[in-house]
Amino acid sequence: MTLRNSFLATATATAIATATVIALPLGLTQAVAAQPESLPASARPYLYFESFDAVPNPAHFTHDMPKGWKQDVTGVTSGEERWNGWTLSTIRRWTWTSGTEQRHYFTQGHDQVAIIDSKQQRLAPRDSMDASLTSANINVSGQGTVALEFDHHYRQGKSGQTAQVSVSFDGGAQQTVATFDADRYSSHEYFEIDVPAGASQMQVTFSYLGGNDDYWWALDNVAVRAPFTQVAEQPKAIIDVISDTQDDPEDFKLAVARLNAMPEKADALVINGDLVDLGTQEQWDTFLAAREAVPHDSGEEFWTIGNHELYGHELDFQEKMDRYMQYAGEHTGQDKPWFEKVVDGVPMIGISTEYYQDSDRDGKEPFQRLSAEQLAWLDSRLAYWDSQGVTALVFTHPLLPQTVSMSHSAWYQNDFEDQQALSNVLSKYNDVVAFTSHSHASLYQNNWWGTRRYDGTQEGAIGFPVVNTGAILNEYMPDGDHDEEIVDEQAASGLRVKIYDDRVRVEAWDFKAGHSATNPEGTTKLIKYQDFSKQGRLTASDAVRNQAAGAGSNAGSEPSPNPQQDGSTGSSGSGMPAAVGVIVAVLAALGGLFAFFAPQVVR
Repeated sequence: MTLRNSFLATATATAIATATVIALPLGLTQAVAAQPESLPASARPYLYFESFDAVPNPAHFTHDMPKGWKQDVTGVTSGEERWNGWTLSTIRRWTWTSGTEQRHYFTQGHDQVAIIDSKQQRLAPRDSMDASLTSANINVSGQGTVALEFDHHYRQGKSGQTAQVSVSFDGGAQQTVATFDADRYSSHEYFEIDVPAGASQMQVTFSYLGGNDDYWWALDNVAVRAPFTQVAEQPKAIIDVISDTQDDPEDFKLAVARLNAMPEKADALVINGDLVDLGTQEQWDTFLAAREAVPHDSGEEFWTIGNHELYGHELDFQEKMDRYMQYAGEHTGQDKPWFEKVVDGVPMIGISTEYYQDSDRDGKEPFQRLSAEQLAWLDSRLAYWDSQGVTALVFTHPLLPQTVSMSHSAWYQNDFEDQQALSNVLSKYNDVVAFTSHSHASLYQNNWWGTRRYDGTQEGAIGFPVVNTGAILNEYMPDGDHDEEIVDEQAASGLRVKIYDDRVRVEAWDFKAGHSATNPEGTTKLIKYQDFSKQGRLTASDAVRNQAAGAGSNAGSEPSPNPQQDGSTGSSGSGMPAAVGVIVAVLAALGGLFAFFAPQVVR
């Protein structure tokens, strides 16, 4: 067997890694790892996908596994039956039963996950548990190489205890893919494996070895698919994304200058909220002066509203909103808090709050109030781009719960005033890449991106990727159950998004890597990247797609692909007719899902 695991070797090149995954200290990840996550796509279909969500679990804890899966436990003569071997439960139920202890940091997990909790098993000292979980047979006939992917959350126990991933073909010997012997929190893994000639069946085994009072390992979203192909040499478009400048003009100018200096020139800049710290005129003057001193070379710029634009007691809400809209109108052309712009064929959609009164809420959430008008407009625009088979980039400052780093925290669970109304829109679509900010969470964390899947998402759909944008001001890491701490007050980070015909590549950049007293500006460093492949429709007919396309306009006519021509930029669209929801549901049932290929990091 030949195993290939993609890693970032330098800012511009990739290299091949060894079979053993290097486990890093708590919360850290391979700074060079470049991994993929995938969803079914017609061009790159999954050979197999298991989320554990379909297993009946009326007691919320079960040792029953999906059809064809089996587990084997040895070395156990004592302890609690509930945790004897692999158990299926939700992250919420797991933490309610066992305590948090960073269990809830598993933002990559959704709904049911497979869990080994050696800490809770309470074995006698004489026991040493080996617990394996083996997949059903996966048909790999005719495949030369396959990609194995999974999300997991691993906390290391005592010395000598390990976790291991292995594969076998046609009932043959187990061949080790990866070994974990240090903490690896909320991480997506990707390995390319050569299939032996003539092999038809593959099984994957997850083994927790030598366990006794040794914390835990949780798994989700186990997938086998065809590997991704080499990326095209030139992207169709490049979008730079930063956020949380917050009265830090020098780092803002440094970040823009370093983006401008990159060999490939960007087509637009998005500042995803918190442009200023308190919304005062003085701070706006400072920000605008910095922007004028170092303008983005593209000349195209778009903003969303953060919470800080509306902080402070100097003015009431409407005065602060009017001030924001004045400057957004002058410098970006926006005439509403929300917008859609098409840059080189790439739809960029921004959604923003329409109300926040700091004096009433004293700086506390929820920060994002979206009107029915804005939500109907968002629905219509996503329906249109979905019907065209075009990936939409969606920008919003607050976090979507249980997606990216820090979104496990209670502080970030309540950013949107009406989660249900938003989910009723977003749950319909998978060909979306969303970008959130607000937390200042380090892009070095494993879960700098995650997948948002709603309960209303169509059966078989995994949802859409969500990416943390980093921050110009400060770098944060989790601290305990719900808190956070600044780990670097001088840090500045952001993203570069590259759009290709078959994928969206998101690069995480550190604009001040290695900064010090003697080198205060540091250097520009590519931390890692993540590729998200385009959604592939499996059977959607042209007739159905044309029907959906017509649903995005006010009168049911074909909406213009250019919102500047049909007035959709900064303007409201009518709510989608009731039939549109049915059409979209049909499309989703017929359609495929998003495919990801990704990396991870820490603050």
